[in-house]
Amino acid sequence: MQFLWTVENFFIDRQKQFHEICLFYLVELDPNSPLLELDTFEKMDHHKIHLFSWVNIHQLSSVNLLPHFLVDKLSLLDTPLINPNHFMHIDA
Repeated sequence: MQFLWTVENFFIDRQKQFHEICLFYLVELDPNSPLLELDTFEKMDHHKIHLFSWVNIHQLSSVNLLPHFLVDKLSLLDTPLINPNHFMHIDA
């Protein structure tokens, strides 16, 4: 639906430093998407299983959402964006 942000994200995982560039988009699933019927789903990434679940946007602060800045940024989606933003985020 709309391009939101370009984010340079710096973080440490398993004692290795990473710098990633992320592009974030506002999307809308088709109302008939099978994903909407699932409460949770799993995805394997680098030999690690990640569990995903649907969370009400007003309850994001109660989950471990990564990268951490998403909790604040997603809560602002009700306000119109004039231009996409570029910012850096450092996870301590």
